[in-house]
Order: sequence, then C-alpha cells, then structure tokens
Amino acid sequence: MIAHSNAPDEPILLTTQVRGNGQRNLIILSIDQIDVPQPNLEGIWLLITLPENPNLTLVPIYPNHQENASFSTPYSEVFSMTTAQLPSPQFLDLLIEKVLWDNYLITDRNGTSSILKILQEAAEINAEVANPVGNFWLPDVSELTLDQQTQLWKTVCTYLSQVSGPDNIEILLNQVSPYLLTNFDLDDLPLTHLGNQEEVQLECDFPTLSNDSP
Repeated sequence: MIAHSNAPDEPILLTTQVRGNGQRNLIILSIDQIDVPQPNLEGIWLLITLPENPNLTLVPIYPNHQENASFSTPYSEVFSMTTAQLPSPQFLDLLIEKVLWDNYLITDRNGTSSILKILQEAAEINAEVANPVGNFWLPDVSELTLDQQTQLWKTVCTYLSQVSGPDNIEILLNQVSPYLLTNFDLDDLPLTHLGNQEEVQLECDFPTLSNDSP
C-alpha cells in the first residue's frame, strides 16, 4: 500500500495491491464529536465486503481484547483531525502500517444516533412486526468499551437484516450519508451491487470476537 500527500490538509490518496476477488476493506473511525478542534477517537473497525456477497465481516482494531498488551498501538494518542476535517497524515500512516485498508469512513456519536434511528425506522417498515429489535441508545459514558461497540454493531446488523434488496440499501445509504465523512463514493460499496437478489438479507460476522452472528 502506498500513500501520497502533498499537504497536511489535502486528502490522502491511497493505492493498494489489486485483490482479484473484488474485496473492499473499509476502515470505520468512531469519534466523540466531529465539530470540535480535536475530537477523541473511540473506535476503529475494519469492514470487509465482497461483490455479490450479503455477508459483512467486522473486525475491531481499536479497542480490542489485546489493547493492554505490550505490543498495543496507541491509536488514540496519535489520532487527530486536520482543519479540513480529515484524519491527520500521521494517523493514516499508522493505519497503513498496521492494517490493510482501502478507504476510511468517519462518524461521531450524534451521527451514530441519527443513523441508528434511520435504520430502525427502515427495519420497522420492512419487518412483519413493528419494532422487531427495539431501541439502542448510546451509553452516556466518556468512552465506549469494546463490548458496547460490538453491541452497537450487532444492532446495526440486526436492523440491516430486515431490509432486503439493493434498491432499499441504496436508499438507506443516501439517508445516512450526511452523517458520514469519507474519502470514497458510497455507491461503490459492494452492498449496492447485489444484482437482482431482491430478497437478499445482510448478515454480519465477527470472526475475531466469537462465532456468533446477529
């Protein structure tokens, strides 16, 4: 993987070795608040998708069960945002060194709450019974633990599993896009190219946490 940056506030241009299976690795950064000079990093997750495949693979990078080990990388200490609301080159360099990824996506707690509400409403519309999984509220704590973040992702996956068809998924992506900062086109996410599988249901796998999927 090679990174090119001409100035601190310019987007990082990434090129990676081509993976023949079309796999896309998306880094998702969770922060506490976007519209502050120096937000705090709360979580880093790797979202792995494949074309024509409704399964999502989610891997926690930070925090994780080994975060206190001697080889742990201090992601939160290195993390910062530029004045253009981009991850700093130093932080991206650290990610490039440790993780194979293609693009990044950022959201904060307010954005996550809004996204959850949108997904829940879509799930209720598409489900046979109203409110199939209930509400999930972000805990009012200074930092979200790995278990709390995992539960959040499982809730998102449960909502998404109620929504079938690429057209509905594309509509959802358009609705949540205002709450996301990213350096790629959400339309390029393989989930929006599931062909004519109108009845397909998304499922999530957390291979480094357990064998359970929501």
